[in-house]
Amino acid sequence: MKKNIWLYLVGAILLFLLVFIVIKSFIPTPQKTVRQYFNYIIEEKYDKAYALIDGAIKANKGTLEEFSALFDNSRQHGTVYERIKIIQVRETSRVSQKIVAFVLYSKEKGRKTEANGSYVVEYNKTLKKWLIVDSLN
Repeated sequence: MKKNIWLYLVGAILLFLLVFIVIKSFIPTPQKTVRQYFNYIIEEKYDKAYALIDGAIKANKGTLEEFSALFDNSRQHGTVYERIKIIQVRETSRVSQKIVAFVLYSKEKGRKTEANGSYVVEYNKTLKKWLIVDSLN
């Protein structure tokens, strides 16, 4: 009888952990947004990357066509983004705003480079997701 209780208890704990992991993987976070932004650029899915920006950074990057042309031009001149590493997520005075610091690894004309950057990311209540709204570099 005690053996069955332990089996049920272990099963319940494993089920709880599995549900927690699955739910957590679907919850949007500032670091997931920045990582996905660069992954879309790496995959040349510029429309999807553009959908993750707003505010000052969107005004700076222009229309979707201008945004896409910027990265196409970069690629044509030998810059290829390879991967991103999130370094840190910092709090700001606003709960709905975070600062995400990252390192972007790329190749420029075959030479490996690393660039440090930071984005301001805000939670958009209407869209229910985090958006990149500014750059601190």
